[in-house]
This record gives sequence, structure tokens and C-alpha cells, in this order.
Amino acid sequence: MVNGLKDLPTGHPQLYLDIEGVNLGRNGSISIVQMYVLQRRHTYLVDVYTLNEVAFTTAAPDGRTFKDILEDGEIPKVFFDCRRDSDALFAHFGVRLARVLDLQLLEVAGTLRGRVSGLFYLIRACESIGTEDKDEWCRIKDVGKQIFNNGQWEKFNQRPMPAEIRQYCLQDVVFLPILWSVYRAQFDTMSRPTRWARKVIKSSNDRVAESQSPDFKDLGWAMAYVPKDWPVDPEW
Repeated sequence: MVNGLKDLPTGHPQLYLDIEGVNLGRNGSISIVQMYVLQRRHTYLVDVYTLNEVAFTTAAPDGRTFKDILEDGEIPKVFFDCRRDSDALFAHFGVRLARVLDLQLLEVAGTLRGRVSGLFYLIRACESIGTEDKDEWCRIKDVGKQIFNNGQWEKFNQRPMPAEIRQYCLQDVVFLPILWSVYRAQFDTMSRPTRWARKVIKSSNDRVAESQSPDFKDLGWAMAYVPKDWPVDPEW
């Protein structure tokens, strides 16, 4: 997998990632890293539960590891709200994410509302995703929610991985490139788009730094507000 990631273009993001785990974060664990590679049109599920640190330290023929790629400041990596993912990667495997582009921040930059939106809402609202694809995405998500609402988070660590869990993991990254293209295009209609692009990049980096601090806490709904230095439309 790592060897197949060399020589990817860096102008348009090629790597779209998400992480699943039991109580994901520094006080929990990582089970799966999902990564969609745009140029390859392929999704990888990295079994961190089984491989542990080997998932991040195994070297390709050129010497690079998955950890190297995640920490490479020249390779853009798209997450949807990177904070819990970054927290878990840093706490358990010492991975310092670099050049993260947070899709959640990119979307809210085009609205100036005071709170961010969840992935479920944004996929349902995206007109660039077909109705049948949305319905299938929601069906798979609902199956997963029924499992996890019953407290069965350990299902992420069941091997062989149940088909419904595998599909649940795949679905979290498959539409991220479409959302990225839609929200990035909004910048072309905004005043001072370069200024806003810089704000998204800075705030994405701030989220990574915040998640790696000793004082970081998952505060639930308190994490739903936009960065404090962003202007907000009072009508929202």
C-alpha cells in the first residue's frame, strides 16, 4: 500500500482518511484506518487492531512508511473533523499529522454560520451525489448505528471483520472527494477566496495541534462551534 502512494500529485488532494476505534482517542484505541486514494479509485482498510505499530512502521522499498506519509508536509490529507483521529494517532503511535485539510472547516467557511455540520447531514444535502447512492450510504450507516447504539463498539475489532462493519468503514471516505470538490468550488464565488483558504488551512493545523496537546478533551457539542477567530453571520 505504501509503495503505491509514491509519486501521487500534490496539487489536488489524493488521500481522504477516517479512523474507527473503540472510544476513539487517547483514552481508547484505534481499530481501522480508512484511506481512499483518489487517483487509484481505491479504498484501503488498514487493520491497526491486528498490526498495531507495524501498520505505521513497515517500510516500502524506498524506505518510506505509512507514518512518514501521514507526517509529510508536502502531501495533503483530507479528514472530516480531524481532532479525534489526530488525538488517537498521536497518543498511541506518535504520529504527528501534517498538511491536514479539514473538510468540515472547508464547508462551513462558505456559509459563515456559527456551528459546523456533521457528515451525515452534508452527504444528504449534497446535490452532486445521486439519490440512490445517498440512500445506500444511509442504509449502511443505519445498520452500523444499530450495532453501536447497543454499545457493541468492539465489533470494530472482530476478525474476520463482519461485512456490515467493513461496509460501514468504507462508506466514511468514499464520498469525501466529491464533497471536497463541491466546497472548494464555493471559494470561487466568495469575496477574498485566498483569505478564506488560508483560514481553513490555519484552522485545520490548529485542530491538529489542539488534539496533540496534553489538555485536549473531547467535549462533545462544545466542539461543534467554528474557530473563535472566524467572522460569523449574526443571522445564523
